[in-house]
Amino acid sequence: MHDAYGIFTPDGEALGGTLTDEYALRLAERLDESSASLYISTKHGVLLMGTAVNVQKQGRRPDTVIYLERTVWEGGPVPAVDRSAVHAFFERVERRLAAMEYALRDVGPEIGAGAGLVGARTTDYALGRLLLGRPVVCTAGIPSRSYAFFFAVLNALQPLLSTGFTFVIAKRIVPDIDLVVAETAAGRVQVDLATETVTNDAWEEMYRDIGRFSRNPVLRQILAGASSHPALTGSLLAEYTHANRVPPGGKNRFAAFLAEEGIPRAPKPPEGGTPGIARPPEERPARPDEADYAKPPPRPAADRLEQEYAVHMEQKRTARRRLAIGVGVVLVLMVAILVLFLVSPGLLPLPLNGTPAPHITPSAPITPEQATVLITRLNTTPGNIPADLQGVGSAYDITVAAPQNVTLELTADISTERFYSLMRYNASGAIWEPVETPLVVTNKTVVASIPTSGIYRVFTNRTPPQPQG
Repeated sequence: MHDAYGIFTPDGEALGGTLTDEYALRLAERLDESSASLYISTKHGVLLMGTAVNVQKQGRRPDTVIYLERTVWEGGPVPAVDRSAVHAFFERVERRLAAMEYALRDVGPEIGAGAGLVGARTTDYALGRLLLGRPVVCTAGIPSRSYAFFFAVLNALQPLLSTGFTFVIAKRIVPDIDLVVAETAAGRVQVDLATETVTNDAWEEMYRDIGRFSRNPVLRQILAGASSHPALTGSLLAEYTHANRVPPGGKNRFAAFLAEEGIPRAPKPPEGGTPGIARPPEERPARPDEADYAKPPPRPAADRLEQEYAVHMEQKRTARRRLAIGVGVVLVLMVAILVLFLVSPGLLPLPLNGTPAPHITPSAPITPEQATVLITRLNTTPGNIPADLQGVGSAYDITVAAPQNVTLELTADISTERFYSLMRYNASGAIWEPVETPLVVTNKTVVASIPTSGIYRVFTNRTPPQPQG
């Protein structure tokens, strides 16, 4: 068993540990954007655990760091993932951050035993969906109930986790996760934990019956032989139909359920197979190399169609965002040209209010001069960052009574091959919008005129434009 961990800033800077590969950096960014308090993945022979926590060094501004921990097991079942394992995980988080002189500002997750007990109905429903490869999105309402439900599902799946599942508890939705427990969620939600109800699912009883069926101890021995999630789903459906769980006259409805939910039909059981008799598990393939732990598993045909449609819609959204950003860049350039002609002859004084621009550095000592400045560095950057952009500095909540020049510090050297833009977060639409204001960019800093109060951040294109010719 091999352990590795990594500690990251929201901007993708590695602060400590040996876990620094590209997949870990991208995952850290996702956990920061969703304010994830706990992330668990058991895919590809690797146990990944992560959390985004608020921290502060003495005499410095509050900050956010993301902690990831990876455990590779040498075949066999996944290491236990239960309350005690999560407790031990957060103890390691606190100990390793304390060694870097960080103090946790959060009280900590409510994972105490017995808090917010949940019933079996919602658990069986979620279990049935997860085993058939369908995601489950829950809204929490009560934090203690979030963890109670989370551990109830984990406990039910424990013998089967090696086939690969992902789980997260967060403030906002994290895409492409099997089980999401969020404070709020836009779009389709399967379970409301505040009322312990399933929300408007015509196949609720079918999923719940499959979830109850999967708890059979003898069946668990059969399912434990699956080497992948698709194989697990196929084996479960084969046993479900072979055990005559589908009632007479209900086969058409069951076929409609599989077709409507995009679940592949079950393969025929082995010749002479008998319900309740454990068959030898299929041969388990060798554990993938540690460098390949981020490779996705093969997807069923229905999932591939769903994924292709999602990619198509994302490409359309990306095209619209690029068009909006392009228009914003043109407007910014036009304003910059006007300002250049006005500022050069001295017609327009800079800064606008005649006072020095406040200089904000992430995690810098708080000076007396800055104590009266109404600029607050956000612990968590708002989500919905355009796919073709990346932040090069922290996000700030800036309050101004009149237009004010502000110097913001970047986290990377300036490149002439990139463009830079200032964007303001529109809370009502939950999107970042370009600000029509010129930028004075120097090495690792940018001076911008802030027209109104709001949340601002500097962005650049993720990849520099390719040379023509």
